[in-house]
Amino acid sequence: MERARKLETGNSKTSKLNRLKAVKNKRRKVALAPSSKAVSAPFEMTLRNHFQFGYDGAPFTFRNNSKQQWWVNYSKGRRPHLDFRTECVLAAREISNSTNREIYVCLSGGIDSQVVADAFRFSGVHFRVAILRFKNDLNLHDIAWAIIYCETQQTQDRRAGEPAVPAGGR
Repeated sequence: MERARKLETGNSKTSKLNRLKAVKNKRRKVALAPSSKAVSAPFEMTLRNHFQFGYDGAPFTFRNNSKQQWWVNYSKGRRPHLDFRTECVLAAREISNSTNREIYVCLSGGIDSQVVADAFRFSGVHFRVAILRFKNDLNLHDIAWAIIYCETQQTQDRRAGEPAVPAGGR
């Protein structure tokens, strides 16, 4: 119990070491987990946490060594499934109803992020688009497709048509 309290308050040597490792790895944007125990999130990671993932049978954990095994578990659906488009629209509404914050969709220019944006657009949920530019314009081709999508699929209030984050994040 005392060790757990020290880890929570950040007073143990282990916690300090992990913070130093995280700072050292900041350039690689890698966050190191302090342990392989489950993350105690104050929110649901998935809807009613019906889809869980992690390592060695523990939900929402980080990998600490190469011997740990990836684990996935999901529960049975609570209602009959509908067609794909309807399910996407319902998911967008569910996300919107779960927060009072503005919703951002990261648009990469690929089909997956366009499906997410379309789900919010078809559901009538207000959202903003974030388009990220890699250093040295390594994803310029993808950015072009994301901008074309935004220009052709504008919503009435133009929130989806104007990137919320400038594409120059260098």
